[in-house]
This record gives sequence, C-alpha cells and structure tokens, in this order.
Amino acid sequence: MNNVFVISGSLDYDITGSRPVTCEADKTIKMWKEDENATPKTHTVNFKAPIDIRRF
Repeated sequence: MNNVFVISGSLDYDITGSRPVTCEADKTIKMWKEDENATPKTHTVNFKAPIDIRRF
C-alpha cells in the first residue's frame, strides 16, 4: 500500500458539485463518486472526536 499524503487545501468538487476531486502530494488527481450500495451497516464510521480541540 502506498503512503499518500493529502496536501492541505487540495479538495474541490467537480462542476456538478456531486463528486469530490483530490490532488495528492505525488501530483495524482483522484475523482471520487458515491457508492450507491453503501449503507450505515456496510460502511460504518468509527470516529471519535479528540478531547482537546484547539482553534487558532
């Protein structure tokens, strides 16, 4: 698996606004689309917010 780092501010959307487009540090461009078959049961999100959120 390649280690790919997203450059800050490298996320945008296509002209329709439905697909995110990312630019990676190795200068590759990726266009993403929604998985129509995804459900909360098949694609769970295990996110725990950090305790100390610092805002600048």
